[in-house]
Amino acid sequence: MRRLALAGGWTAAVLSLGCSPAPPPDPPASQWRPPPSKNLIVAAPTETPSNLEPGFPGCYEPRLHPKRMSLSDGLLLDIDRDGRRDLVAIGVSGGPDYEESLFVLSGGAGGEFALRSREKVPAGWMGVVVGDFNGDGKPDLAADDYERGTVDVRLGAEGGGYGSARVHPIGAKAGPLSVADLDGDGRLDLAVPMVNEVKILKGTGTGSFIGHQTLRTGKYPARPALVDLDRNGKLDLVVASNDSHRLHVFMHDDGRLRARGDYACGKGGGPIAVGDFDGDGIDDIAMGNLNSHTTCVFSGKGDGRLRLDEEISDGGWAAGAADLDRDGRPELMVSSAQRRSKTRLGPWGALSVYRHEEGRMVLRARLDLPAPADRFWVHDMDGDEHRDVVTIGQKGLMVLLSRPCPR
Repeated sequence: MRRLALAGGWTAAVLSLGCSPAPPPDPPASQWRPPPSKNLIVAAPTETPSNLEPGFPGCYEPRLHPKRMSLSDGLLLDIDRDGRRDLVAIGVSGGPDYEESLFVLSGGAGGEFALRSREKVPAGWMGVVVGDFNGDGKPDLAADDYERGTVDVRLGAEGGGYGSARVHPIGAKAGPLSVADLDGDGRLDLAVPMVNEVKILKGTGTGSFIGHQTLRTGKYPARPALVDLDRNGKLDLVVASNDSHRLHVFMHDDGRLRARGDYACGKGGGPIAVGDFDGDGIDDIAMGNLNSHTTCVFSGKGDGRLRLDEEISDGGWAAGAADLDRDGRPELMVSSAQRRSKTRLGPWGALSVYRHEEGRMVLRARLDLPAPADRFWVHDMDGDEHRDVVTIGQKGLMVLLSRPCPR
């Protein structure tokens, strides 16, 4: 999957709102397992290996950030360039000052996070992206405001922080946006989902954006995914529409995006994961469904076409791809919710890992969480060369550090 390198070593980064679906009527069979020791929780493998080593599946030491906050969206990146991943997130903090805020947390050497700054932001912010929009080498920020129908751009300031917002009106009910150089001119552009379309805003290279193109979709498209489906070095766009229950594909053609096809699967299309799950060298697409609580897996054909391979009865909350076993091929990770009741008081979130085997996705492990993960990342947070898991959601920020399981 292509990543866009920016001036000063920055990479375009996308943040999007993790929508919260209603609890499923018939949750997957998964029970809370007592940890093997006081501080470890188990990612239960479907086939228990004889010797569990650090890594998924395995055992994890959970660390919940003490700051009371409910985070709906975020991005894990090295924003201060010290070699450690930091977290930029939007959400609300607990206590009497309950208000929408932008949080910046600095990552430490042991996987911990320290709150660096918190700033009040408009209540309608749905998602933010980070990139160098004016070419000065400093990270800038753009956010779309659902209530006001604007894209707010704030340029990076000397010494950190951001300047005042440049407001770009785009229309009511803007959804979580994405960023990339879509037309190949070396400047970052924005893709903003609206009620039944995705608007492409062309970057000028000065920190401002102008209208460029409108892509028609089904109702309420989610965050677009930007990926080179036909391997021509140019980014295409894939987006799911929530009310139309479809995946829409737009291919790059002479600086513009043109509709290639729609694919129906599940109900309430939302989060998208991109990765070469079947190992054929071509990116595949996984689409989470918020209403049917399933995940549809499409194999890429290398020319922009997709083929529906299967619909997994899991996920819907969030989706991602990560090479957990370091074999060069990513696994599919999906976040899901479980119904809670008076008799079921344990954790009600889960992360599941699927691996492509013999033509289908096979469940390899499942990790119970105290609440569903709205966003998650896999990265070595404490420098021990094992891959850890970072999640955000209603319970705030949690870091799951990979540890050896007790013998």
